[in-house]
Amino acid sequence: MPVVTVSSKGQIVIPQRIRTRLRLDQGTKVEIELSGHAAVLRPVRPSRAGWRRWEAAFAGADLLSALAKEHAAEARRGR
Repeated sequence: MPVVTVSSKGQIVIPQRIRTRLRLDQGTKVEIELSGHAAVLRPVRPSRAGWRRWEAAFAGADLLSALAKEHAAEARRGR
């Protein structure tokens, strides 16, 4: 188990092997939870809830047919 040192600003460096395994890239938000006398770090992944909001807006729409018609119209115009 790797040992890291806490800086004077309270920062630590997560070893590369662990960052790779958890897919922690620069800018990834991490949630910290206390579990007894241990701290658990968990990456915060983007929510798909935002997509669900838009999904309802397109319910019942035949987007593929609309796209095919638009493509055919552009082809006729010579684009």
